[in-house]
Amino acid sequence: MDDGVARFRWGIAALHAVAAIGVVLVVTVVMAIAMEVADPERFGQGAGRLALFFAFGAFGASWLAQMQWKRAAIAVRLVLVALLLGTVILVVALDARAGTPPTAAVERP
Repeated sequence: MDDGVARFRWGIAALHAVAAIGVVLVVTVVMAIAMEVADPERFGQGAGRLALFFAFGAFGASWLAQMQWKRAAIAVRLVLVALLLGTVILVVALDARAGTPPTAAVERP
């Protein structure tokens, strides 16, 4: 019964949103284990907020794809992947920097 009209399916969009939540939570759990987080509760709250943001983004990308806006959907997905990679790189870099003492403190007797 395909009449050429794009139809939005809530179930598919919800599945994409749940998949995005799963990916973000797996990435943040691996980071938390690898970095030995100082405040796990705060880190978990941040991971939850990040997962919610990505769920909304994935839901939007799914809507765009289902409405035949393929290029816009691909752009949104690429932005989400770049944001997740950027977040991981930033958190790891800040964690590495926090582990080293400032040079001024090392030089003083």
